[in-house]
Amino acid sequence: MLYAAQYWRPTKAHYHDLNQLIAIPLRRALGLHRSASAARVLWEFGIPDFETLRLKCFLQGINRAKRPA
Repeated sequence: MLYAAQYWRPTKAHYHDLNQLIAIPLRRALGLHRSASAARVLWEFGIPDFETLRLKCFLQGINRAKRPA
């Protein structure tokens, strides 16, 4: 999901949908209802939300570009 994420500008709705996509199998693993908060489910497993993951990839790309060859 993170391949080339630093070059894409998702909307808030996209972030919400992607967090839901990550949370679906985690909810099943915990036996939670579909309406359980995605943010809390991700927190329970120690997984950052998609916006944080995208920012991390963006910063890693900048770091790689700045390194001397």
